[in-house]
Amino acid sequence: MIDVLIGLTALAALGLGSLALFRQRFLRDALRDAQRRLYLVQTRLNELESTVQREVQALRGLMRQQSGDPRFESTMKIVDAIAIDPRVRDVLAQFHLGGCSSCAVDEDHTIAQAAMSYGVDLDLLMAALTALSDRQESLLSPSRPSNLLQLTEF
Repeated sequence: MIDVLIGLTALAALGLGSLALFRQRFLRDALRDAQRRLYLVQTRLNELESTVQREVQALRGLMRQQSGDPRFESTMKIVDAIAIDPRVRDVLAQFHLGGCSSCAVDEDHTIAQAAMSYGVDLDLLMAALTALSDRQESLLSPSRPSNLLQLTEF
């Protein structure tokens, strides 16, 4: 009789163990599916955030243009200046600000911060940016000599 009880207890334990293993696999699969969906949602959210940021920057540029304010100011973030006119990247590259991997510039810095960090004459840089907004064809050259090709016309 005791052998029968021990056998039934062992059989019940085996059944509960199997049930727990099945439940664990089910939960693991559900967790993987939830993680995959979360990754997709995060990716889409990042894409939407980037789109919103680009739209906000474009609207800032449009508002600045319509308000009659100068298009470029030294206190403006580089990313905002680029949103106003993508050719700003070319002007910055001319002054070795973000034109190559060795002179990358943080687009969240202001124009003045970037100029100061890289020892660029802020007045010359602002004059070149103003030339963009005035639709002038030739830009001022940077004051420091360089063996690199300089962008002087668009």
